[in-house]
Amino acid sequence: TAITGNPGFTVASTTAGSAAITVSSVRVNADKTVTLTLSRAVVNGETVTVSYTDAAGDGASGSVIQDSVGTDASSFQNQAVTNNTPAPAPVTVKGATVNGNQLVVAFNASNDLDLTAITGNPGFTVASTTAGSAAITVSSVRVNADKTVTLTLSRAVVNGETVTVSYTDAAGDGASGSVIQDSVGTDASSFQNQAVTNNTPVIPPVTVRGATVNGNQLVVAFNASNDLDLTAITGNPGFSVASTTAGSAAITVSSVRVNADKTVTLTLSRAVANGETVTVSYTDAAGDGASGSVIQDSAGTDASSFQNQAVTNNTPAPAPVTVRGATVNGNQLVVAFNASNDLDLTAITGNPGFSVASTTVGSAAITVSSVRVNADKTVTLTLSRAVVNGETVTVSYTDAAGD
Repeated sequence: TAITGNPGFTVASTTAGSAAITVSSVRVNADKTVTLTLSRAVVNGETVTVSYTDAAGDGASGSVIQDSVGTDASSFQNQAVTNNTPAPAPVTVKGATVNGNQLVVAFNASNDLDLTAITGNPGFTVASTTAGSAAITVSSVRVNADKTVTLTLSRAVVNGETVTVSYTDAAGDGASGSVIQDSVGTDASSFQNQAVTNNTPVIPPVTVRGATVNGNQLVVAFNASNDLDLTAITGNPGFSVASTTAGSAAITVSSVRVNADKTVTLTLSRAVANGETVTVSYTDAAGDGASGSVIQDSAGTDASSFQNQAVTNNTPAPAPVTVRGATVNGNQLVVAFNASNDLDLTAITGNPGFSVASTTVGSAAITVSSVRVNADKTVTLTLSRAVVNGETVTVSYTDAAGD
């Protein structure tokens, strides 16, 4: 008959320092045995006793231990218990791999690992045996469901670098979340200088893909597996721009801006003219440049130097500046122009090529005394005489040869 609750069993551990044990449930078996489920597991080597107190009187079926004809089991005290709990299998390192700054340590363990979050670093160290490599520390540790532990490193391990990983188990039986252990509390064994398989891929170089210019904005496009490092660039990290068009003025790079689309915009000291031929070059600073001082990708791979990259010139041909109309009032004749940009307001000395003629019979000749360029895209001519009401005049302009 099924037993409800505990009909009178007690279990005690005589091993010093052991936690108390209670009986959670009792099951009577067909082989004249009774199975007690305990509140905790008895560990290998621990000494325990079991006692049973029969309830007073003749217990009802299901409330005491008795045989099939109702004879109660006799009470007994401190019965020695043979401990068949096996020694826990050790939790040992099986291997390790690394990719960038993620190092994964795999363990041999009979049980799953304890997935309690680890605070800080419970005892791992990582060392590079490649000459000249920077030191590596362990930033954080995460235990995974597949009996592995992921270490996030202070820096990425590069392709071809050789590293080892070690683990020192804290003295004693570590608390959950403070050491690496399995789900029943068996600590992982310490190990030293475990070889790590380096799966970090070769990082493709960051190379120039092309360049375009429009006015004073020159855009260099790069081939890069990662985004470019968007840290603001101070000054010019190594670009130069040259014009191969005869007679062109020199060009310097005023500022550099890195863009999210793997391009870099150079602001030039002057606009590149339509039809002008220019090239762009870049020299990477010696060594591995710091973020913001060189062009590099988000993983810190510097852009490769290049020389005399052809630049596609997208600077449009300037729209012509043409006459739109003219009016006269007395000796002030105003010529209006069509122009995409404002007119050059530099003061004009003398007459740059205007002539005014009267087509009214008998009218006196007219010359241009002075010329003033205005902010509204007009030019005011002061005439040698006033044009009279009803007189018909025309105005002409001859552009000086060349630019």
